[in-house]
Amino acid sequence: GVAPSASITPGGGTTVQSAYYAYHGGYSTTTSLTPGEAFWVKVNGAGTLTLTASAMAPKAAPTAAEMGLGEMNSLTVTDAAGNTQTLYFGNADRLQTDANYYAMPPAPPVGGFDARFTSDRMVEVYSGNDKSAEYPVAIKSAQYPVTISWNVIGTEGRSFDVVSGSKTTAMVGTGSKVISDASVKTVVVRVQDGTTPKEFALSQNYPNPFNPSTHFRVDVAKASQVEVSVYDILGRKIVTLLNGEKAEGAYTMEWNGLDAQGLTVPTGMYIIRMTAGEFVGTQKVMLMK
Repeated sequence: GVAPSASITPGGGTTVQSAYYAYHGGYSTTTSLTPGEAFWVKVNGAGTLTLTASAMAPKAAPTAAEMGLGEMNSLTVTDAAGNTQTLYFGNADRLQTDANYYAMPPAPPVGGFDARFTSDRMVEVYSGNDKSAEYPVAIKSAQYPVTISWNVIGTEGRSFDVVSGSKTTAMVGTGSKVISDASVKTVVVRVQDGTTPKEFALSQNYPNPFNPSTHFRVDVAKASQVEVSVYDILGRKIVTLLNGEKAEGAYTMEWNGLDAQGLTVPTGMYIIRMTAGEFVGTQKVMLMK
């Protein structure tokens, strides 16, 4: 039979910190565990997960509403072999739990299809104060052509685009686009509120101090070559977060406390530096573990 995930009891001091996931040509959240299959869940440390089900649950994938995602916009990546992955984005006020609850499992083994936000979450959210945000989606081991489809259910005065290579497509209502170029391994979900910043600016990060990640806003008053990097207090570059041409707009960015090699940096003070044309802006940030 099929057992409900709600019947699993954590023990030994551990707590469950994410949804349960199954993998069938792409990850999906699940509330039903089928014997003989593998499932993934994030916990905060060593301990036990005890299945205490006496009644069997019906074998049915949970709906977006059941997973607390019913009011979120969605983006679905489907490859030519039929592998598919759905991701969600929207205003944080529409999400019923913290976005980190939707941390995704590790990428499948080499050759296994995978599509996810580069934050490794299935869900990305912006606040009402964010004028603009960009959420890259990494696509791996896909058979092309790849179809990107969307369902935008709440705009709240914002516009949504999906950017692939040099092509930008507006996401309105439900629709789709096909990517035939197999060199396109990343698409970007762009959210904008339609207003253009009057000047270049780098906002203070939030939260600060932070652990493990922090966010900040980059205002681009006109299309420019923009670089955003993190330095230590000795002036050594730790990692480059952005280096390229950016259209005018305000972009929400994230630093996850990792250096260019993907290693976690030690506790301490760091400096985020933004350059765009003649503009230079810096902000001190504190990582505390």
